[in-house]
Amino acid sequence: MAARQAQHAIVAYDSFRAQLAELKTSNASLVFDYQDTKGNKEARSYIYKLRQTRTAVDKVREAEKAESLKHGRMVDAEAKAIMEEITTMIDIHQKPLDDIERKEKERTDALVAKIQWLSGAGVVLATASTEELEAKLAEVNAFIVDASYQEFMAQATDAKNITIQALSAALESARTRAKEKIELERLRKETADREQREREARLVQEAEQRAKDAAAGAIRQANEAREKAERDAKDTEERLRRETADAKAKETKETEKREANKKHCAKINNEAKDGLMAGGLPEEHAKLAITLIAKGAIPRVSIAY
Repeated sequence: MAARQAQHAIVAYDSFRAQLAELKTSNASLVFDYQDTKGNKEARSYIYKLRQTRTAVDKVREAEKAESLKHGRMVDAEAKAIMEEITTMIDIHQKPLDDIERKEKERTDALVAKIQWLSGAGVVLATASTEELEAKLAEVNAFIVDASYQEFMAQATDAKNITIQALSAALESARTRAKEKIELERLRKETADREQREREARLVQEAEQRAKDAAAGAIRQANEAREKAERDAKDTEERLRRETADAKAKETKETEKREANKKHCAKINNEAKDGLMAGGLPEEHAKLAITLIAKGAIPRVSIAY
């Protein structure tokens, strides 16, 4: 350690190191009476001389350090210049490599985005119309998967096939629902029309019978019977109006009930989807799972509405 310190000793400090042993010896032997005025003054004078020596050492330090800093800046500047030239040489060859990596990433990102779109296209709402499903299915069928997909070709083909299957199944279900709805409305309307005609015929028949009974009575009751028949006709008309209104209100209530049930099913489906997403399933996969469950495409799995 002492040898290394000697090798790195600063020459500018030699004179101070020469005084240091003498100062240490003198400092150890000096005794001052700090309480005495004379001794106090002598102690202060001695401290002042030591401080002057310390100040001189510090000035030499600043001068030596300034020179060292200047040398350090020169070292840094030359190193920087050399490194910049080497960096320029590196960049000449690194840029083509970076361009290749960037283009490759752009290529794969674009293909992955297309595959993600294909997968997401198969996730549809249970309430989607046949027109919406037909348009989406046509769009997916028109989607071209060719050799440009390279290593992603199998993945893209699988995604397209799965999406087409899901959309086809959803479309078939939607068409079935639409047919059932049309048939149900037709039967409901036929039943309502028939019942209405029967009521009207019965009421007219009853009114006519009452009119005949009244006409068969005594002459002196003819006016009373005619008035009664008129009242009956008005009552019949009013009753028909009320029954028609009641039938319409009943039909409206049934329609509202169906709509409420549809909203309830949609709410349950969304809650089930949120549960799947909370379990870690991506949103598009969760939607597809709910759609398949709702239409009964997955054995032994159902949604409690």
